[in-house]
Amino acid sequence: MHFETELALLIGKSLQNASPTQAEQAIVGLGLALDLTLRELQSSLKEKGHPWEIAKSFDGACPLSPFIKLERVPNWEDLNFSLEIDGVLRQQGNTADMLFPVPNLLAEMSRHFTLEPGDIVLTGTPAGVGVLKLDSILRFQLGEEFIITSEVTAN
Repeated sequence: MHFETELALLIGKSLQNASPTQAEQAIVGLGLALDLTLRELQSSLKEKGHPWEIAKSFDGACPLSPFIKLERVPNWEDLNFSLEIDGVLRQQGNTADMLFPVPNLLAEMSRHFTLEPGDIVLTGTPAGVGVLKLDSILRFQLGEEFIITSEVTAN
C-alpha cells in the first residue's frame, strides 16, 4: 500500500461552470487526506487494460483530518502541509507550488461535472510517495502554527 498526502477541500455550494472566484467562495473547509493505493493491484489491473479504481477505493482508503474554515488560515494560497511517518518527514508541500491554483482547479472541474455541498476534492500530492507499513505512526500537519495536526497508526 502506498501513501499520498493531499490537501482536501470541503465544498459548501453547488459549482457548475464556475469562475475561480465563485469556486473559492464555495470552499467551506480545508483539511488533509491520506490517499492510499494498493500499488501492486493497480499495476496488475493497468497491465490488463482494466479499470483500477478498486486499487484506490477500498475500506479505509482515504482517511481525512478534521476540516477548518478558511478564515482560520492566514494565507491558504501559501500554506505548508506535511506527513511524518515514524518521526521521519516523508512529504512536504506548499499550496503555492501546486500546478494550478486551487480556485482555478475547482473552476475547471466544474466545467466537466457539478460539485455539490459535502463533496471533498483532493488536490494532488507532493514528492515523497512511498510504501506504508503496518503499525507505522503517521503525523499530518497543515500550516506552520499547527492549524491541523492529526496522528494515526496504520493497521
